[in-house]
Amino acid sequence: MVKFVGYFEENALPFKKGDTVVIPAGVEIQTLHPSKPHKIINKRKRKVKVNHLMNGQSISPDFFKRNDFPGYDAEFDHYDLLRLDARTEPDAEKSIAKWKALREYKIHTRNPKIVWPGTGGYWCEVDINDLLEANPCP
Repeated sequence: MVKFVGYFEENALPFKKGDTVVIPAGVEIQTLHPSKPHKIINKRKRKVKVNHLMNGQSISPDFFKRNDFPGYDAEFDHYDLLRLDARTEPDAEKSIAKWKALREYKIHTRNPKIVWPGTGGYWCEVDINDLLEANPCP
């Protein structure tokens, strides 16, 4: 049941700073604690107070070099728009539409997370999608 994929504004997320959230057993927790593995499985149900949220991340293919991104049409990139002239180029409108569609496309690289200080004050975080079932939201 993944509802939050990629970037979301904070007002669109179900949890806010200061909320007390239940983290069920079996959920993967990421921690920055130096003496623990980076990813651990929560062994018991626990309640934490949200210190802050990470909004997730979505990236436009424009950030990639055209050869590094397989969905990028190497025959047409945004610099070609500078050379297009609708009066002389028969496919100008089609090319511009293709370019605009590519600009709208987003690659979702990270889901939103809640973050709280764990043992020793080291940050811990959990994907919001792993918490939705245990924390009914209005």
